[in-house]
Amino acid sequence: MSSDSSNCKPCATWALVTLSAAITLGIFLLLSRASIAGLFVPYEYQYDALFYDALIKGMAEHGWILRNASLGAPAGQMLFDFPSLDLASLAILKLLTLVSNNCAVIVNVAFILSFPLTAATAAYAARRLNLAPATSVAIGILYAFAPYHFMRCEHHILLSLYMIVPLSALLIVDVAADRIGPLLARRCAGYAALAVLTGLAGAYYCLIACVLLVAVAALSALDRRRISIFTTAMAFAAIAACTLGLCAAPNIAYWSSHGQPRRLTRHADESEKFGLTLSQMILPVPHHRVAAFDDIRRKFDSNMLPGITTENDDAALGLTATIGLLVLLGAPFIRPLRKMLGPNIVLSYTVIAAYLWATIGGFAAAMTLLPMATMLRSTNRVSIFIAFCCLCAVGLAVEAVVRRRPALRARPAVLAIVGAVVVFLAVLDQWPGTFTLTDRANATRWASDERLGKLIDATLPPGAMVYNLPSVAFPEGVTYGLGDYDEFRPYLHTHHVRYSYGTIRGAASSDWQGELPTDGRDLVDTLARLGFRAIVVDASYLANGSWTAAQTHALVQACHATPTISADGDFVFMPINARPAATWGF
Repeated sequence: MSSDSSNCKPCATWALVTLSAAITLGIFLLLSRASIAGLFVPYEYQYDALFYDALIKGMAEHGWILRNASLGAPAGQMLFDFPSLDLASLAILKLLTLVSNNCAVIVNVAFILSFPLTAATAAYAARRLNLAPATSVAIGILYAFAPYHFMRCEHHILLSLYMIVPLSALLIVDVAADRIGPLLARRCAGYAALAVLTGLAGAYYCLIACVLLVAVAALSALDRRRISIFTTAMAFAAIAACTLGLCAAPNIAYWSSHGQPRRLTRHADESEKFGLTLSQMILPVPHHRVAAFDDIRRKFDSNMLPGITTENDDAALGLTATIGLLVLLGAPFIRPLRKMLGPNIVLSYTVIAAYLWATIGGFAAAMTLLPMATMLRSTNRVSIFIAFCCLCAVGLAVEAVVRRRPALRARPAVLAIVGAVVVFLAVLDQWPGTFTLTDRANATRWASDERLGKLIDATLPPGAMVYNLPSVAFPEGVTYGLGDYDEFRPYLHTHHVRYSYGTIRGAASSDWQGELPTDGRDLVDTLARLGFRAIVVDASYLANGSWTAAQTHALVQACHATPTISADGDFVFMPINARPAATWGF
């Protein structure tokens, strides 16, 4: 049964939060079959996951993410032009580096911890929205196991750490429901703290929350005819935005002294490509464990226009949240539903505003005309805000049914057992059937790269530079048929050498790579004069015809050393005989 949030005692709240986190962790460990041994191999080891592995390794060895002397040789990697503003998530990763310097252990532990952390904050936020303790625990569990969580996994580990999103949603709902009161009241300090946390959640989550906060508050202010709701929302949005700006302070300071950032090129049409679609939210989770549901999803995806199915596939809600979505979409027009939600009708406003903003052809597409707006292309990520609102709506509906059925309230033990079974089945519905923490292909690649890394460390002196061939643009430089960020793989397994890969595209320190000769012998001579002691070649570059057999032969001959092919055949390591290094003024 609902109760006013002012009656939530701190001890009871902590117990609620702890229970939700503990149950969630237990369910995850049970269903995922996680093991201590499995922590030493990343759960994902390709594409964007490699970038975050490299980011974590750099943080462990060099203190933070902005500078990494082991990449971007000879100048070193500087990420000021490629901001990662998810300070709360990065802080968790940094704390884990104090326990281990193994990037696989760090990212795996962070991913596992993201489940109980999210369950705890979601249960807390649901309780503050006046849902009953048992209902709040259930919402916390289901929200932690949102399909979005599994879809993001470790290739978007900073997005998987979305534990602040429920707190941002709480701020949005309470402001729009006019629960805060005057801005100078003492209770506003807690909401200001929520706004600060929202600013620490990263660019996407912060800006999505600010858009929803202002939009929903505007709707509520018009409905209630109280302009103070809107001004309060603007104040908290400003706090969140300023916090995000402080997170970007090192980047801004760098830009002020080095000129405008050489940022990635984003195009306005990408907000359409990565926009939200209603069908992808309400259809079964991709790779559903029930064959019939999986067939429905496969048939739908096969009939989609080319290019429509992108990362927006990650927006699936699962059956439980989909029911809540239907409730919230109908609430403004159906009186019984509106009455059931009560003051929490703003959950409905939030979902409607989120969809109208993020959908393909929505307001976000129009906003791409604004400066820098094209950088936030993946508006489908608002789905995790929608998921929380929908689960809260389901909780309110269940409580309404229980209140009207005295027979159910008379049997609390039966009700608890049925509720636990339903929650567990809902978790299974949201858990993709193909999700696993034990990927043999990952383990094979990791073991092969580890052996290669040990060989490189044993062969080269400390501080030696290794050239990555081919020269691939960073970040998001997919070319030559290579996997994105594949050239980070050797770096993840060495400890005292430096690699050329990782210099921001367009930076002056990367221009020299475009001027290198293409002839194998001339390339080796030039690299030797620059001080490079070895070359690591992505074997697929040699195999796909981008580098001819004659060039490869000349390259091997010029190195005057026997090349070593990694166990999985993905990389070729070629030491270069030591030669005098020229000073090029890097």
